[in-house]
Amino acid sequence: MNEQLTQRIGKLSKQQQELLALLLNNQSNEITERPSKNTLISASSSQKRLWRMYKDNPNSAITNMSVALRLKGVLQVNALVEAIKYLVNRHEVLKVSFKEEGEEVLQVIKDITHYKISILEQADNAFEREEQILDYIEREIKTPFNLEKDFLLRPSLIKLRENEHILVLVMHHSVFDGWSGGVFFNELSEVYKSLAANREPKLPPLAIQYDDYSYWERQYLTSKESNEEYNFWKETLGNEYFNYLLETETEKEFSVDFEVININNADSLKLKKLSNQKQISLFMTLFSLYSLSLSKYFGKDKFIIGTPVAGRIKDEIENLVGMFVNTILLNVSINNGDSIDEVIEKTKNTVSKALDHQTFPIEDLLEKLSPNSGQAKRSPIFQTVFALQNAPSGNIDFGDIEVSLVKLKDAPPLHQLLEFYSPVKKKLDISLVLGEKNGEIVGLLEYNKNLIDQNEAQQIKQIFYKQIKELIK
Repeated sequence: MNEQLTQRIGKLSKQQQELLALLLNNQSNEITERPSKNTLISASSSQKRLWRMYKDNPNSAITNMSVALRLKGVLQVNALVEAIKYLVNRHEVLKVSFKEEGEEVLQVIKDITHYKISILEQADNAFEREEQILDYIEREIKTPFNLEKDFLLRPSLIKLRENEHILVLVMHHSVFDGWSGGVFFNELSEVYKSLAANREPKLPPLAIQYDDYSYWERQYLTSKESNEEYNFWKETLGNEYFNYLLETETEKEFSVDFEVININNADSLKLKKLSNQKQISLFMTLFSLYSLSLSKYFGKDKFIIGTPVAGRIKDEIENLVGMFVNTILLNVSINNGDSIDEVIEKTKNTVSKALDHQTFPIEDLLEKLSPNSGQAKRSPIFQTVFALQNAPSGNIDFGDIEVSLVKLKDAPPLHQLLEFYSPVKKKLDISLVLGEKNGEIVGLLEYNKNLIDQNEAQQIKQIFYKQIKELIK
C-alpha cells in the first residue's frame, strides 16, 4: 500500500475504516476466474472423497444420482438432445473426468464433441414392453461410471410411441448435487423451448466455472479464516461426543434397508405452525425430535449427528451445476429429564453456531480430527445423519409436453418425493431423510441392517412418532 493511500485511509473515521476493511475482506473472499485456465486444477474436497470411494470400489453405483421423466406430447427430439449438449458445454463440470498424479486428484475437462446421448425406440407392445423399459432404466441407474474416462452425466431418451418418451438422466455425485437439479431443469426448460422455436436461449452468462470454485477452496484452506473455522469445530466437537450410538464388537459390512416415514397433513401443519411460533426453522424442530428419539432408544446423552448443507455460500455459485454439498456436525447433549422444549433450545443454539462455520469441508475436518477414519467401515465420529430436503426442485417446463416422474421398481418411495434418488452413503448406522410432498412431511429412516434389524428400526420410528404427538398435543 503506497504512502499516499495510507494517509487517505488515516483521515477516515473509525467507522469508515471498519466499513472499508469489511468491503475489502468481502471482495477478497469473492470467487473469481482462476489465474490460469490452461492448467489442470485439483478436485474439490468433496470430489476427492468421492474419488476415493470410486477407487475403493469402482464397480459400485452407490454415488450415482438419477431421475426418469415421462414426456407426453409432441417432443422435438433434436431440440432436446441439443439442449442437453448445450448445458453440458455451459457447465464445464459436466465435461469433467478425473486423473491421479501422485497424491493429487485432478479435474480433466473433456471435448464436448465426444459427448453422446443414447436414443432408443421400443417395439409397440403393451405390458411386456413397459416391464422391459423399467428393467432398462434400472440397469442404467445401477451402471457405475468410470471416473477416469466417462462423461459424468449419462442421458438416455426412450421413444415409447409417437407422442410419448422417457428421459433418463444418470449423473455422478462428484459433478451434481440436489441443488444442481433445480439449476439444470430450469435451464433445460429454457434452452429446449428456445431451440424448438429456433431462437437463441436467454440464459445469463456464468461468471465462473466449478474449477474456479475448486481453486478458491484450495486457497481458502490455507487462509486465516479456514484456521479459525477449524479451531471452532475442534473445540466444539469434544471427545466426549465421539460415541458410537450402537456398540459392536466387530466391524459390520454396510447393507441398507429403510422404514417409510409419513407425518400426516394435519400433524405436519401443526409442526410448521409450532416452529413459526417458536421462531425456529422446521429443520430445528424435526432435528430435535430425531435426536431425542435416538437418545431415548440408544440410551446415549452425548453424540454427533451430521446434516448436509447446500454449500452455496457465495452468490457466484448459486446458479452453477456441481458438487457443493457439505456436511456439518451437530453435537447433541441431552440430560436425563430434558423436555422437548429444552432440547429445541439447545438445538437452536448449536445449529446457529454451526451454520456460521459451515465453509470448512467435512472431508478435511474428519481427516484432521480422525486421520484414519477413511479406512474404517464405520465413522468413529458420527454414525447418523438427519436431512430435511429443501433445495429448489426446478421448474420442468417443456411447453405443451406433460412431464411426470417414472415410478421405478427398486427405488424407495423417497424417489417419488425428491426426484433425484441417491442411496444412503456407507459408514452410517442410521439416517433420517425427510422432505415435503403435498403438504405432508414424508421420508425414509434408512439403516444398516447388519447392525439394526427391522424390529429395532420400527421401534425407533415409533419413538419418533410419539415425540411428535407429545410436542403438538
